[in-house]
Amino acid sequence: MPKAKAKKPQFYAVRRGRVPGVYETWDEALAQVHGYSGAAHQGFKTREEAEAFLSGPSMSSTVPSVAPVTSASKPYTRPVPAQEKKTPAKYIAPVLPARKEESKGLVEVEDGKSWRVVYTDGACSGNGQLGARGGVGVYWGPGMTNVAERLGGAQTNNRAELIALVRALETDPDPSTPLMIKTDSSYSIQCMRDWLPKWRKNGFRTGNGPVKNKELLLYLSSLMDDRPGHLKLQHVRGHMGIAGNEMADQLAVAGAALPDVEDRDWTVKVLEVVTPRPDHVDFEVPPELLLSEKELLDMEKTQRFD
Repeated sequence: MPKAKAKKPQFYAVRRGRVPGVYETWDEALAQVHGYSGAAHQGFKTREEAEAFLSGPSMSSTVPSVAPVTSASKPYTRPVPAQEKKTPAKYIAPVLPARKEESKGLVEVEDGKSWRVVYTDGACSGNGQLGARGGVGVYWGPGMTNVAERLGGAQTNNRAELIALVRALETDPDPSTPLMIKTDSSYSIQCMRDWLPKWRKNGFRTGNGPVKNKELLLYLSSLMDDRPGHLKLQHVRGHMGIAGNEMADQLAVAGAALPDVEDRDWTVKVLEVVTPRPDHVDFEVPPELLLSEKELLDMEKTQRFD
């Protein structure tokens, strides 16, 4: 009687890699460990065994925890219709143990007010070109549920930056309290602060035609205006050794390595009439980094965002 073939592993645990977690296909796990120095991974027949491997004693406390890219991490408002979405990489990422004082994430005091802080970043190799790969990163702090996701739709750096802001607002565990989002994208801040009000008035047209990413910008604006707590978008310089920014960058790069996903339907939350409260949202960006109208029009025309 022939021997039964050994059952292949159905779950792949990546303990050390670009994005640690449990994956359901080898291709997804391979993307996290290929070329990664010191990678640790193993296949298991059950998810429980894979999760036990992740929480083993040698688990590094320096790897950021990330949110699973599953339906649970999609916005809580209205889901994207099933026919318009593609199943993303499925994995469960470990929430690593944090010191007691870090359990509520990053906090800063500014002008006498306590702000919870989150860092966002977008990454895109081959920005705007054929074969480009983009990712989104959101870093809430050690021991928090951070985000590393693949960018859907057009693969450009600015779309990744905008969607990183979206994901920060969608994953905020306490929207009623003041939140400071730190981003190295002056483009994103200026779009929301300066150009969106003008585009609303002129029907979202520029001298070179319709504004790109209209639905995405309106969706982000809706999230900002719906938020009950005070919100501040603050610019930080990228790749300058700022810990939170560096962690968000790592998460975005890891997200870009995940399998392709289709774009979301950004029209599901667009509000026809928006009347934001005064002083509800603040924007901070150094004047020397502001884009001129010509520069912004050139970016929209050429899609050269870097």
